[in-house]
Amino acid sequence: MFVIAVICRVLILLFTSYFLAIEVYQCRKEGFWAHFSDFWNYLDVVPTFLIFTSEIMNITNGDYRVIRTLYSFTAVAMWLRFLYFFRIYKATNFYIKMIAEVIIDMG
Repeated sequence: MFVIAVICRVLILLFTSYFLAIEVYQCRKEGFWAHFSDFWNYLDVVPTFLIFTSEIMNITNGDYRVIRTLYSFTAVAMWLRFLYFFRIYKATNFYIKMIAEVIIDMG
């Protein structure tokens, strides 16, 4: 069972590294400030760093309550990121833009 858990953690870190590499490439291509002028790019970067942080804490036997909290924030960020794909449909486009504006105004 321990071997399967380690393999899953390694796969998670590999996939997360791939998405981080894509973000770094896009950031270099567009420029740092231009890349982060779009709200959706924050939702691409935040889960990546939360996953890395929580996995490193998990490997180093960090506080389990903190790790669970990081996993919770990661799940919320991933769901918000998932909303990005609903912008494609005309029926949901308005609602997704409205949710994004509310989140930006709250921050």
